[in-house]
Amino acid sequence: AFLTRALERKLEGDGTDYAQVVKEVEAEQSAGEQRAGGPARAEERLRFLVEALSRCTSTLQVRAHSALVKAVISACTKGDEKLLAAVEAFAVNAVSANADVLHPALTALVAKFA
Repeated sequence: AFLTRALERKLEGDGTDYAQVVKEVEAEQSAGEQRAGGPARAEERLRFLVEALSRCTSTLQVRAHSALVKAVISACTKGDEKLLAAVEAFAVNAVSANADVLHPALTALVAKFA
């Protein structure tokens, strides 16, 4: 419910919660070895967040949420198959719900693997 509200509020002009969600995704990406539990624990937390975001993709609008789309897709890692599957599901759901999200999604994928 929090994630959906954050996305909806961003559309209404209040990006406070949305900014926190984007920061959380980015923080979990870089947490890795810096937190107790190491990279595996950080990737697990990130996977849970991405899975939750996958259930909110119908709310995504490219003009308001492209930073989140890019942050989530940038979370792809070669080592964690479960995280990769979660990011893939997010991307598929996001583009299926709103085709306008395709461009930022592809841009993030190309940037990640270029």
